[in-house]
Amino acid sequence: MILSIDNFDISGPRDYTRLLDGTFTPKVVRRLNEAATMDLALVTDGTAFFAPVENARVVLQRSDGAKLFTGYLAGAPEPECVGEGERRPVYRYKLHVLGDESLLDRKPTTWRAPFTRRTVGSAVRELVKDVGGRSLRTDGVQDVETLVSYVSDPQVKCSAQIATMARLARCVYRAHDEAISFSPIGSTRHMIDETDVDVTPASFNARVEPEVLNDITVTGRVEPLAYVKDYFLGDGYTLQYNLSELPFARRNLTMVEEEYAGTALRAQYWALQDASAKVSVAGGKLKVAGGTGVDGATVVSFVEQMELGGATMLQHGDVTFTASSDGVIGGLYSGGITAANCVAGFRVTKSGAQSAIQAVVNGVANGASMTTVSGRRYSMTTRFY
Repeated sequence: MILSIDNFDISGPRDYTRLLDGTFTPKVVRRLNEAATMDLALVTDGTAFFAPVENARVVLQRSDGAKLFTGYLAGAPEPECVGEGERRPVYRYKLHVLGDESLLDRKPTTWRAPFTRRTVGSAVRELVKDVGGRSLRTDGVQDVETLVSYVSDPQVKCSAQIATMARLARCVYRAHDEAISFSPIGSTRHMIDETDVDVTPASFNARVEPEVLNDITVTGRVEPLAYVKDYFLGDGYTLQYNLSELPFARRNLTMVEEEYAGTALRAQYWALQDASAKVSVAGGKLKVAGGTGVDGATVVSFVEQMELGGATMLQHGDVTFTASSDGVIGGLYSGGITAANCVAGFRVTKSGAQSAIQAVVNGVANGASMTTVSGRRYSMTTRFY
């Protein structure tokens, strides 16, 4: 067994194997869909000793190179005097190490629209990309099944969100050796050969953690609790009457609200297809200065899908035309992004030096056409039920 610790100084990883405390065997704890931990202790031997620092990289591996545990030191260890050596006192340093799952929680997750009809694996990869970047490889993340909807809460740690999705899909996730794996439960098996000389059956201990619950509270969505009657007597002057109770109303959910901050489209909201580089963001505005002339070749699209159910309102903002234009604004599509697949939207066509705006329903222009005027701003809204 080899223990190496990288304090991120100019020396790189150091070998601490000879300093392992024999009376404090390294203990690795792994629980389903929780961060792995390792506890161990080092003992100084009188020679030069470099005390591990907080967030040092810790790797425990076998002599054949197989890594048993990888992670980061949770805090700077405190020295504990355990006796006197030939030349100087002997100190023990107890180390508590968090697995590579800790990389997921170093940055807060960003607010994004709910994942809709996405495979669990693709949602996990998006969350890891938001917080981990290149720190964790996602080659081992399987798509598994499709989630109808999952709302990512930026106030919840990324590791907890991935654990929640794993439970919903009956999967297991693990971060190890700077890579994250995500697969169905039962797909990984660890074979134990009792005839192997390195196996000690007496050291195995399996137990089931008891979960005794004395009180269980189940809560759901808010529902109307009672009917209330209020009586008011008009006096000819009062214009407002206050209800005695707050009425039950359905909650409104904002899927996305974009102000085009910065100089580029935000990847957690938008996907850009722009071979001619005609789309840009500047001054809080989305600017489109031309295209390829091919239907569906220049597209700014929402990264998630939307369920066309219930009552939804889409506000497409204010639009100003500086030249005659051709395209679709606020299009909802079933299938590929082409005019024929547009379920609803606003069709913009050239009309001399100006543009004409007309509603589109199921790929066909509907209603009256309105010709734009230079310098005016046009606000477009789509409501569907």
